[in-house]
Amino acid sequence: MSVIVGAQKKSDSISNENFIVYVVEFDSETFFCKTCHRFSSLVSFHKQLQKLFPEIRLPETPSRKIFQTKTDQFIDERRQELQVYFSQLFCIGDLFKNESFVQFFQLQKKNSSNNLKTTQLEIPSTKQGLSVDSQTTSTSTSTSTSPSSTTINNNNNNSTT
Repeated sequence: MSVIVGAQKKSDSISNENFIVYVVEFDSETFFCKTCHRFSSLVSFHKQLQKLFPEIRLPETPSRKIFQTKTDQFIDERRQELQVYFSQLFCIGDLFKNESFVQFFQLQKKNSSNNLKTTQLEIPSTKQGLSVDSQTTSTSTSTSTSPSSTTINNNNNNSTT
């Protein structure tokens, strides 16, 4: 299983609002996805999962911060925290049976010949006129079948999307 979490700075050209989206890429033997969400959306979805699965101990989400949430250092720290969160979350097999979970992450099932479907990544925005800053940072994590043996490879890549 591999999980890659990236962060992208975005700005809304109409309201001049700057915000961060977190890109989540997941790949396992049976499922894959590439989706992105704002942090507030991830926290809301986590709360929904807690209600749907009270019997499952879910990993803790990174804490919410009010100040300096758009500095490069903060974004990288939160991205790393989300990397750990998603690496733990995607190890909970029962979640993959839930339609809300599948839809939120836009999970796709691999077919037996390993031909992957191509999906277009949609960046969430609450307003029209979204412009994209050209900064992306990501980290990849590969885990074996045992959640206790996680190898994290940090690659800070700045690329244009």
